[in-house]
Amino acid sequence: MGQYESAAILIEAGARLDVRTPRGFSAADFAREHDVPDFILQAFQGQPQACEKVAALALNDEIIEEFL
Repeated sequence: MGQYESAAILIEAGARLDVRTPRGFSAADFAREHDVPDFILQAFQGQPQACEKVAALALNDEIIEEFL
């Protein structure tokens, strides 16, 4: 399982997306500065549905390349 699928599972499980580092950076800041899949970016915009689908597929050992 890849890092983005793992992130989708954490988001689907209710991980807080508003946490910041001591320097004030958030996971959303990281996502905006790096090439991450759309389903991750959508979750930071308040639309976690694609993460929920990716998480379900990953947990069921399905192929998820269609989302990447």
